[in-house]
Amino acid sequence: MLGFSTEDFSLQRDGRTVRGRLVAPCDVARGTVLFSSPLARTMDELFFPTYFFLSNGLAVLQYDPTNHPGRSDGDIADYTITEHCRDLCAVLDRWSHLRPVLFAISMGALPTFRALATHDVTGAVLLVPVVAPFRTLERVTGTDWKARHETGQAVPESIDITGFTIRGAFVADGLGNGFGEEEILANAAAISCPVRIIASDADEWVDLEDIRAVATRLVNARLTVVSQATHEFQRNPFVGARYFSAAVHEVRDVLGLSGETHRPPFAEIVAARELAFGSGAR
Repeated sequence: MLGFSTEDFSLQRDGRTVRGRLVAPCDVARGTVLFSSPLARTMDELFFPTYFFLSNGLAVLQYDPTNHPGRSDGDIADYTITEHCRDLCAVLDRWSHLRPVLFAISMGALPTFRALATHDVTGAVLLVPVVAPFRTLERVTGTDWKARHETGQAVPESIDITGFTIRGAFVADGLGNGFGEEEILANAAAISCPVRIIASDADEWVDLEDIRAVATRLVNARLTVVSQATHEFQRNPFVGARYFSAAVHEVRDVLGLSGETHRPPFAEIVAARELAFGSGAR
């Protein structure tokens, strides 16, 4: 089983505490990957992709955003993309000397797009990225919240998103602070670092054509399509392994590393997870 070390950290951001950790292989790391988490997934729950990167000689920086499940301040009811973006930028500022590759999953792509335009990083790999957030939100909840907001209809005080209750102000924040699909498309050309995107042709929440549209606007992008894979990879370890193998391959490419990508056995990942964090982590 692979040996690794962990170093916890915390930082203050606008009076709130952001908590995270640096996980590193026992050998000298060949690069660092900074996770930008999907909505409602804690860093403990992302051990599966963490171990894939560690197995390929890469250190992993991870943190729980504020107003989010996990170890940082706040409650998920108050989650907004803007605050997630500020947390990501604060972590980047703290660890800027590492010039990490950003690894964003699902909704984590939205703050990542903003950070890529303002920070010096080696590049980014986006896994099943949400690039048209209000179309995705409509698919998840069954309601076109953007249309309701723009036509003056009342947005309820709270919205249920995949089992989590988030205040309706989430909608106004996203639309008012430049996180709509039109702004993401318009700002993509300002991102000059390498961006690698991994998506699926069977994603129930993210339209592949929306991702293609963003990829064509980026200066230095490549899109890899994983066939017949769902968005919720955590429900199927075989889907997750396909995604994470592709992600490691793309990160290594961005870093200019040679050699084959190692795919650790699932039983080894489970054993390492339970040894490190207990059976409750995923």
